[in-house]
This record gives sequence, structure tokens and C-alpha cells, in this order.
Amino acid sequence: MEDQELYLTELMSLCARKGKALLITGLVFALLLGGWQLHKQIKASQDPEFSAEKIEERYQAAMLEYEKKHEELTRSIESTEKELADKQEYLDNSLLMKIDPYNKYTTDIYFGFTDIDNAAWDQVHYSSTSLDFVYSKIRSQYVVYWNGMELPADLHIDGYAGVQDKYMREVLSVSNQDGGMLRINAIGNSASESEKLADALYQAFVDLQPTAARNSYGHSFVQLKRITKTMIDTGLESTQKSNRDAIEDYNLSIEDLKGQLGELEEPGKEAGYSQKTIIKNTVKFAVLGAVAGIVVGCFAVLLWAVMANVLISSQQVERQLGITCLGVVKKKTGAFDLWADKLGGERRWKDQEQAVSYAVRKLETTAAPESKLLLACTLREGKQNEPAEALKNALAEHGYKAKCVYDAIHDPTFIDAVKESDGVVLLEKQGVSRLANEVDVLKLTKTMEKPVQGFVVV
Repeated sequence: MEDQELYLTELMSLCARKGKALLITGLVFALLLGGWQLHKQIKASQDPEFSAEKIEERYQAAMLEYEKKHEELTRSIESTEKELADKQEYLDNSLLMKIDPYNKYTTDIYFGFTDIDNAAWDQVHYSSTSLDFVYSKIRSQYVVYWNGMELPADLHIDGYAGVQDKYMREVLSVSNQDGGMLRINAIGNSASESEKLADALYQAFVDLQPTAARNSYGHSFVQLKRITKTMIDTGLESTQKSNRDAIEDYNLSIEDLKGQLGELEEPGKEAGYSQKTIIKNTVKFAVLGAVAGIVVGCFAVLLWAVMANVLISSQQVERQLGITCLGVVKKKTGAFDLWADKLGGERRWKDQEQAVSYAVRKLETTAAPESKLLLACTLREGKQNEPAEALKNALAEHGYKAKCVYDAIHDPTFIDAVKESDGVVLLEKQGVSRLANEVDVLKLTKTMEKPVQGFVVV
């Protein structure tokens, strides 16, 4: 029977019943915390570091740092966004990036120069001019022409009209070869695409031949070799992957920079320690102290209630001790008690007279007429004396012989009073009486074979 079974509403009602003590605790904490804050701020207000000049100096330095950081982040975002746009534009338009690295087609056309005019041959054979110089002079005409071409417009290749020159040069190139030769290299997704590109450039060189011959040495050229093949280019695959990864890195970098910019807060100017500020902060800490005091007080009340095994509600006594509540007899109920009774769902009567009448009527259902009843209270005689006497007088009016014994656990007359009685009625006070004492009284009455008629909350 001594194990406690407490409901949340009962614990809340106990805290409400101790509301006056909690308010006092909150007030003490408010005075302590508010006073400490007041002392701290008055002391700080006298520090030269918190003068208006120093505060303004720190504010300007913080603003300068903020503006610098804001500008750096903004520039970084703009720069990264431009790099992202350039990289994305390259991936969207590059012909090389659209080539399948596992099915890459290349066409190579090798051609050399022949039929060098007689004057050139004579100069080679009878002077210090080398043949390599002649070939170099001839090839340079074609290389210069290649470098100055606008490929989409000059080559007139079907399907490449809208392609920029820089992207066509990724899949089409010209290089010098040993022996005075030139090589045209073209790349495509198919054999026909690579051959179309290579043939278009070769034909452009054929068309250039008369002009090149006039500007250097007379000559003609012959196609020596033409090769079209497919290959696996892991280097191209790596380049394509690197570009895709770069897009993802740029996006992550922009997101991170924007996050930093969003988290960047403009520094506020210190309020200093004006009279208004000191009062405001003191009040704020006083309120926080009051709340903390009430919370600490509630915790202390609950801890005390559990450790002391205190009677919290009539339902708790009925539930744990198995005896009936006859009523709540109180002459005057304070605001905190009323609130506590509502929270705990406690039964209430209109006034003390009504409560006493109800308790007597309920006793009449179990106690024999004109029997001797012992009103036992484990508390000392005090405020509970008046409601106990009111109950005693009401019982006498109904023919019962009632006797009150206070501090029943320690009063040596209690045992004799139990022996002389026909039944026992417990008188206890919420938030004060202890269930352990009630249990002791019940054990004693049970040992003496005296019935417990119920209990009354006073």
C-alpha cells in the first residue's frame, strides 16, 4: 500500500496548491538574477571600452569587415557563375565532347608537294638554298591559310553552318610531317562524318594551290595516303568526364558561396549602457529569474512530495489505500486551492456547512446510529481544528458520539481512543499529510479490529 501511484494532473494540482510558495521562490530568484544583472551593467557602463566613441569605432570596423566579406562573396559568385556558363556552353556546343570515346572515327589525309618549278630547282642545286627551305616555304602558305580560315563559312560543309570555328577546330586539324608533307586529321562519330570533314579541307587546299604557287614556288601536290579508322580513346573519355565533374563542382561551389552570403549578417551597433538599456536588461533577467525560480520550486515540490509520500488528492488515497472519501471540509478556500482542485478534478462542496452535512449523511450509510466515532488526524492541532470541530458537532447533532485526536501517530491516548470507538474517520490535509502515517493508522485499526469508515479532507 505504500507504493505511490501518481497521475500528471495530481502532480500539477500539487504545484498549484503550493502556488504561494512558488511565487515567493520566483520573486527571490527574480531579485537575485535581476540584481546581479543590474550590478553587472552598472559596472560595465563605467568601463571606457563601452563609451560611445569606442562603440562607434568597433561598429565601423565591423561594418568594414562585413562589406569586404560581402563584396568578396559576391565577386566569387559572379566569377563562378560565369565559369559555369562558359563550361556549360562548351559542353552544349563542342563537337569533340559529343564524340563517342569508344567508337571514335578518324580520317587522315597525307599529301606532299611535287613539280617544283625549274627556277626553284636551279636555286636549290646551284646555290646555298636547301630543298627543306623550299618545302617549308610552300607548306607555310597552306598553314597560314588554315590558320586564317573561318571554317564553317570557308569549307561549306553540310550540317556545320551554325557551328563556331573554335569547335570545328577541335575535330579538324593540319600538321606538318617529315619529308615535307602535310597531314589533315578529322574526327567524327561515324566514318562518313570524319571523311566529309577531311575531304572538305583537302579540297580547300586544292583550290588554294594556284595562289600558293604564285606566292612561293611553283608546285603541285599529290595525295599520298588516306586512312579512315575507328578507335577507343580513353583520354577523350577522361576529358569528357572531367568537364561533367567540373559542372557539378561549379554548382556546389555556387550553392556554398550563396549559403555563406545568406548567413552573412550585417553587424549591429552595440546598444551601450544607457539608463533605458540597463532597465530593460534588468527587467528581462528578472523575468527569466522568476521563471527559473518557479521551475526550480516546482521541481523541489514534486521531489519533496515523492520523497515524503505526501497526500496529494482524495482520488490518490482511495486508489492506494482503498478507503472512501466522505468529503472536503474547508471553511475557506484560497485561489490557489481552487485552481488546484480544478486541475486535479477534486470534488468540492459549496461551503463548509454543505460539506459537513454531506460527510455526516455518508457516514450514516455505514456507521450504526449513536455509535462512537473517532476522528483521527495525523497532523497536529492547528488550522484543521475548526473543520474537525464542525464535523464533530454535526455528528453529535445526529446522535453520534465523536471524539477528535490529533497527532495520532505520536499521541499515546490514540490507542485507547481507538479501543473505545466503534469506528474511525481519518482527517487529513492535502499537500501536508503523509500516506505513510495513514498506513500506520490503518494497520493499527485493523489490528484492533476497528472499521475505518472513510476519510475527510480538511
